[in-house]
Parts: sequence; C-alpha cells; structure tokens
Amino acid sequence: MMKNIYIAVTILFCTFLNSYSQSSFTTYYELMDLQAGSPGAFKSGLYGFDNPALLNYNHSDFDLLLLANDRGGELFDFNRTAAFYSSRGFGFGILNNKFGDQGYTDYRISSGFGDRIFSMGFTYGWTSTRGGIDRSSNMMAVGGLYRPNAYLSIGGNYSFALDNSDDELVGEVGIRPFGNELITLFADASRLKGQDFEDVNWSAGVIVEPLAGIRINARHFAAMEMTTVGVNISSGLNGLLGINVMDKGGKSLSNTYGIRVGGMDRTMIEDVLLSKYYATLDLSSGVKYVKNMWFDNSQTLLNILTAIDKAGNDKSAMGIVINATQFSASRSIMWEIRNKLDEAKSKGKKIIIFIERANIDQYHFASVADEIVLDPQGGVTLEGFAMGRSFYKNLLEKADIGYEELRFYKYKSAAESYSRENFSAGDREQRQRIVDEWYELVKNDVSNSRKSISGNFDNLVNDELGYLAKDALDKKLVDKLDRWNNIKKFMKNYDRNTGVRSIYNIDKYPMPFDDKWGDSEKRIAVIYAEGVCALNSGINARLLSEILRKNYESSSVSAIVLRIDSPGGDAMASDYISSVIAEYKGKKPLIVSQGQVAASGGYWLSMEADKIFAAPNTITGSIGVISSWFYDKGLKDSLGITYDIVKKGKYADLGASYQLPFIPIGLPLRNFTEDERNQREKQIRALYNEFVTKVAESRKMTYEKVDELGEGRVWTGTDAIKNGLIDEIGTLYDAIQFAKSEAGIPKDKKVKLLEFPTGNLFDFTSFLGNIFSVNIPRIDSSFEELKFLLENNGNPMPVMSIDYLGL
Repeated sequence: MMKNIYIAVTILFCTFLNSYSQSSFTTYYELMDLQAGSPGAFKSGLYGFDNPALLNYNHSDFDLLLLANDRGGELFDFNRTAAFYSSRGFGFGILNNKFGDQGYTDYRISSGFGDRIFSMGFTYGWTSTRGGIDRSSNMMAVGGLYRPNAYLSIGGNYSFALDNSDDELVGEVGIRPFGNELITLFADASRLKGQDFEDVNWSAGVIVEPLAGIRINARHFAAMEMTTVGVNISSGLNGLLGINVMDKGGKSLSNTYGIRVGGMDRTMIEDVLLSKYYATLDLSSGVKYVKNMWFDNSQTLLNILTAIDKAGNDKSAMGIVINATQFSASRSIMWEIRNKLDEAKSKGKKIIIFIERANIDQYHFASVADEIVLDPQGGVTLEGFAMGRSFYKNLLEKADIGYEELRFYKYKSAAESYSRENFSAGDREQRQRIVDEWYELVKNDVSNSRKSISGNFDNLVNDELGYLAKDALDKKLVDKLDRWNNIKKFMKNYDRNTGVRSIYNIDKYPMPFDDKWGDSEKRIAVIYAEGVCALNSGINARLLSEILRKNYESSSVSAIVLRIDSPGGDAMASDYISSVIAEYKGKKPLIVSQGQVAASGGYWLSMEADKIFAAPNTITGSIGVISSWFYDKGLKDSLGITYDIVKKGKYADLGASYQLPFIPIGLPLRNFTEDERNQREKQIRALYNEFVTKVAESRKMTYEKVDELGEGRVWTGTDAIKNGLIDEIGTLYDAIQFAKSEAGIPKDKKVKLLEFPTGNLFDFTSFLGNIFSVNIPRIDSSFEELKFLLENNGNPMPVMSIDYLGL
C-alpha cells in the first residue's frame, strides 16, 4: 500500500515538472521543494544556485547548506540531495537527482556583487547524467536584485542553455510591510521559451520571523495546486530547516531536511556564541587621516577611534592590548586615541599598553592603561615640554638677502624667523603659555590615571633625565617588564582562558547582510582639510570647496564633519571653504573637528561651523594677518649677475626678479618704497578687519572681544573653550556623534561615513624606500615655510608659523 502511495507521489511531481523537464537545464520551479521562499525573500536563497545576485548579501568566509528530499521514496529515503556553498560573493552548488537507475547531477558556480540597493550576479552550470536522461546542456544565468528601500525587493534571473535555444525568465517581488524581517510577503513567476503567458507558472507566500533566527514559511504554487510549509531555526553558526510539500488536500507529498553550518545568522542566543577575547591594536605603523590606496600599512585616525568604540561596546571583549612601542603621532591625535581608550576603560574594559622608549608624550598616552608594560631594555623619559625656533636674520644678511617683515599685530609671529635673532615678546608669551598648558594637561591626566605617582609628577620630571626599565618599575611608572613580541605568552599568563583577536577583526562571524533591505543607513561626510591653506596644494581649496558643495547638495548626506589641521596661508583659499559653509548654513549640520593646528587661516576655515570641537592641546586662534618681503640686497652683485628692465606703470618693477642660470630661482631686485609699504599696510589692516568681523559674526561675539583675542594670538584648546573660540573639547569621533545627533539620527542607528578626499594611489618616496631599502628624507618644515613665503612674497596672509604643524 505504501509503495503505491509513493509511486502516486512521483507521478504527481512528474506531471507538473514535465514541461520543465523538456528544458535541457534545471529550471526555477524544479527547486520548489528546496526553497523556503523566493530567493530575494529568504536570506540568500540557495547561495546563487537560484539567483546569483543574492551572493552580494553573503559576507561570511564559509557558509554551507546541505539539503535532502525524500520525494518518490520511503521516508528518509533521499532521492534528491544538494549542497550549496558560499564565501563572500562566491557560490558553488551541487544538486543530485535520482530516479531508480537514472539520474543527473547539476553543478553551478556563481558570483554576485553590488551594494544594498542594487546587485548583480552571474552563474555558469553544467550537468552530468546517468541512465540515458537527456539533460546535458551547459548553461549560464544572469541575475539582478533591486532593493530601493526597507519595504521592497525586486529580483530577476535569466537562464539560457549554451548548447541549444532553451531559456527561462524568472521574476520575483518581496514586500516587508513593517520594513523589517518580521513579515515578508513574496510572489514569483517563471516563463520558459515558447510558453504562453497564460500558462506561466507562479507562486506566492509569506515568511514570518517572530523571534530572531526562527522563521516559519508557507508558499502556494498555483499551477501545481501544491503548498509548502517549513520552519528554519538558527543557533547562530548553525541552523536546521524542514520543508513539507502538500497537495491541495493537505496530504504530505515529500519532506526536505536541511542543515546549515558556517556563516553567522540571527539568533536569540547570540550572546553565548562568541567567546571572550582581548582586542589587539598595533599602533607601530603610524596614523594618518587618509591612507594611500597601495603600499600603505598605516592606519587612519577614524578607523582607530571607530574600532576602539566597537570593542568598548562589545560584551565579549574583555579589554584592549596595544602595541605603542613605536607609536608616533601629533599630540592631538595621541590625546584623541587616549581619550577613546579611557572611555572603553570606563565601560569595564582592561587596557594594556606596551612601550619601549617612551618620551613624555608617549608616556602620557600609555598612562591611560590599567597596566603599562615596558620593554626590559627600555625606559621612560619625562623631559617636560619646550618650544623653539630657528632664526635666520644673520644668515640672510651674510647672503646679501634683504627681508622686510610687515607686522602690525603683537602676536602675529609667522615671519619673525627671518627678521629677528630671538623671540619677540609676544611670541615668547604665547609659546610659554602653550608649553605650560601642555605640561598641566599631562600632569593632570597622568596623576588621575596613575594614582601610584599622583602628587609626585613634578619630582619625576625634574629629578632624573630618565628612568631605565627597573627604575621605572620601582618608581611605579610602569607595572610589568616584558616585550611586545612575547604578547601571546604574556596574555596566556595574564588570562589563560581568554584569546586575543585583532581589533579590526572582532566581527569574527559577520552578521547577515539581509537584516535590512535597501540602503537605509544615513550618511555623514567626513572631509579633511590638511596642510597650508592654498588653492591648488595643501588643503587644495579649489577641489575641497567642490567636495564640500557636492555633499551639501547631496540628499543622501545628512551631515558634514570638517576635520582641520592647518596653520593657515592664503586668505582666498580659506575663504573658498568658509564661504561655502556660510552659503549653506542651516541646510544641514556642519561640525568642525580641529586637529593639532587649526589657527589663522585654519581658524578662518572653522569659524562658520555650527559647532567646533578641539583637543585640549590643539593650537587654534591666531586671528591675524601678516606679510613679508624677500628681496636682493647685493646677492646678484656678489654672483656677478646684472639685470636691466624697461617698464610702463609706476609699480611695474615691484617684484621684478633675476634668475640664476639653469636654476629657476631668483629674488626681487628691490625693497618696498615708503609709498608701497604704506599701501601694503593698509591692505593688511583691511584684511585683519575683515577677518575679525567675520569671526565676530559667526561666533556671535563683539568686534572688540574678537580683537582682544586676536592680534595673531594662538590659544590651546583648553583656553579656547574658555574664551569662546571653540565649543567643545572632544575627538573627531565625538564630532561625528554630535553631527549624527544634530541630523536627527537616533543614537543606536548605524551611519555610513564617507571620507573625502580619497587617498593617492601610493606614496612614491615611501615606495622607493621600501623597494631599495633606503631612507628618503622628508622635506624639512623650515624649508616648506620658506618655499611658501617666497611663493606668496609680499601677499597679506592669515598664516602662522608652519613649525606648529610638527608639534
């Protein structure tokens, strides 16, 4: 009796599939007993076997789905088995069908790519047959998936034989009424070559996910008058599924059983799946704002801050272990990373930092740790802080080069390296204030973090030149002596039950990409203005202003964060940027994050922002204008060069310059006349007046208040928040979070960060150095300053000394 029933089941299936079996490759609805729903409606479908575009949504390194169906045989007598494998956009599937002594096996290789809104994929397949079954054509398929929002998914797949004219066109649609995975409605249809439209087969169904990882599905096939129901249960890295095929009377026709292993899936028990770990962060390769695309192993500040934040909020992360043995960065960047580590520490994460030969800046950074580990042959130097600069007045005089400093403001000292033999009173005052503030910042931070040396910091700085490893341990400056290359052994002794994992790989098992349809993530643009303010170099103001404008105009960008690290320069370049910010003010939030230096023209870039963030050791302010003039004072005579000129126009010869043979270098032939100098002074004062007025208007201060803070005076972030030049002490990450809030984006909602400008292809000098194992020296900042001043000889400029960039 049972045998007769199974024979009847086989006949029923074969009756429906007869039209499809005429095709020389396996068609869409021949997979009906293996599918929980339309491919676009249920996870990643059959990993590219049904629609290769779905592979774009599978980000696991390894995901394997094994299926077996007892169609046409005894219970658990599997005549139809399948294995579907995927790995980050690649899929491979095997489907075996057995009919007594006959059968065939399909093999398909697929690849998918795209983004959350649109993806495509391609498939190549071939078939091996047994017992004389005629289904031997190789095939190809192209699939597409369009998800414009969280509610709608539209998919399609076109398959065609390579050995004949057989083809199939499949269309599908999915709807999520609530914009999430709770309920998914779907429908699909398939048309074979030569099939009339009224004969097109279609199905419709629903998938319900009442709890994370538990899915119940039902699907009705119109032409067959059959229904499938199923359940899928995920335990995270593994899953079980079952599908039952019924006729229109509800009688069971076959069962499909499945097991999935590998890729992470939603689950109610997620928290117990991931093992505890310590995240490791290697800071020895340097920190930048933007990386080169090739041959650059450095890290970006934003990536570091984001990774620390992620580890700090990960329940499985016990702490963060950092290699700071060769860590070198600006003081503001060091503070920002330290601040983020302190935040993770406040959430219960242990911070362990390895150092070798730490100066006061590196020790300040390391002091945030619960445990500082010093190399046994290393040491700690708490040297304090000093600021100095070189002066070239006598050098220029000996070289017969004249120099005129057009300075009318007490603290505007950018040009005094070439006009003086030592600090002016104003520059000495402001520089002393800076080192005092830096010292107090380090003293307070170290004393708060290292209670063992609280109250003894000044003595540690002033009593010894430095401390070797054992002395540093005795003085409680560090907690242990060990070496970074012993990290594995160190961590086993520290916590033998907890492993270590790179902080950039804490998502060991990436969650599925299908949680949300469409590109529902809001976007925040992070734009970097780094270097001197110049139109075609430095901050590259022409390009940067267009980037800024495009992000203001883009409806997909919710807010903008402008990171500034600039000592100023050309007022026109600064105004290129600030005028765009002023033009679009109120359209969307623009938040400024100041780096090590955002002063003079760098502050001009900042002033129109809705909010200004800075580090406590940032150098900002320097609201002022200066000019200078290099000219020949006998050098050409010493070199035996003569020069002649004709002119029409009173000032035509101002700037007329000879050139050295074969070298495009020369100097103006004369200094300013009294008339010319007076006119230049008038221009400088007019530009200063404009600068102060703009700051007063944008920062809602009086002109007199800004003038009092101005005169070229530089301020630390600590002082600037007191006098109103900035709004918050905080990191780049803090600025982004504030921008997110101002844009009305909920705190727990993820955002996509778009960084501009993109990095160069590669750094040619670093590339050559690595290839030939030579050290190619970087251009010294004093040379860069001289070059910039010569290029802008005589121009009034809101600029401070470039030597601040190296602080």
